[in-house]
Amino acid sequence: MDATFALEVMDKAPYVTVSMMRPDGTPYGLPLSLARTDEKTFYFHCAMEGDKLDCIAHCPTVFLSAVTNIPLPVVHVPLATVITKAASLAPKGFRLN
Repeated sequence: MDATFALEVMDKAPYVTVSMMRPDGTPYGLPLSLARTDEKTFYFHCAMEGDKLDCIAHCPTVFLSAVTNIPLPVVHVPLATVITKAASLAPKGFRLN
């Protein structure tokens, strides 16, 4: 996918999932409404303190994922694995909700 197409998808998406890493190394992702001024600068809302700013202070790299009604190619991923006993595979202390 080229950058022009990716930006077109981002511009048309009603929201974009922004994923970051918390200071303890766990993932943090949430749907947000984004605004942008160019190809590399995106803005989203946040409080003056909180998880988003803590994550960005820890690791400023974020990942964006957007879906619109633009037809996307189907990608075959042969490495996917189905886990049927998630509780037994979870790290010690991890709770499934």
